[in-house]
Amino acid sequence: SFFFYSFLYTTECNCHDRASSCVYDVSVSGGICIGCINSKGLTCERCKSFFYGSKNETCNTCDCDSLGSTYGLCDEETGQCECKSGKKGRRCDDVDG
Repeated sequence: SFFFYSFLYTTECNCHDRASSCVYDVSVSGGICIGCINSKGLTCERCKSFFYGSKNETCNTCDCDSLGSTYGLCDEETGQCECKSGKKGRRCDDVDG
């Protein structure tokens, strides 16, 4: 984390190691992260669609198998892809059964 300083405010920015800068926003009484990397939220706290990772970890691409997964989406924390019927594995690239 890092600090944002202005003449009136000092606030700690907790961007979960997913942004390098922030600005103070009086409407939320705190810092808002700027330029979240593969993440979203005021403090980059969640990975955006098609990416996964726990807080304070880099958001990695889901990398779901295009034939075995539905839409290429995965769980934003575990990376488990949504598998079609008959498919399994984190990427949905294994045969179920």
